Amino acid sequence: MRKAETLPQPRLEPSLSLQPSSKLYSDAWAHDILEPTSDENGLSTSSTVTSVNDIFIPERSTSRELVEYDKTWHSWVHYATEYPRFQTEHEVFMDDYESNRSLSDFDMSWSAVYLSVICVSQIHFLKTVLAIVADSLSVGRDTHDV
Repeated sequence: MRKAETLPQPRLEPSLSLQPSSKLYSDAWAHDILEPTSDENGLSTSSTVTSVNDIFIPERSTSRELVEYDKTWHSWVHYATEYPRFQTEHEVFMDDYESNRSLSDFDMSWSAVYLSVICVSQIHFLKTVLAIVADSLSVGRDTHDV
């Protein structure tokens, strides 16, 4: 595996911040992420999806960045999506979604692929950013002290 410093650096766009906005995010969502809750059996209750209304779609710019990240880093591995067709479908989806259509109005198979793309991309993007930050914090430090 190549060292972190030889990997392309992700663009840290302001759009990738999880800022609350309109219908996309809420204080309750932020609270659930920061302070997960559990039931009497110790099972998580904060991330349970009970209906399509519990699913949050990121803003277009963030979603576009995550789809682009998938195209660059994941699509060649599993080929679950066909680019550039998926990007075109993504733009149509976002146009329709932003015109206040419900997620339940869309093809559930396509939505499942889309949600998996943005989920996996977000997880891997954040791991990449954390690795870069950790690497930058360790520059100039003696690794024996860690």
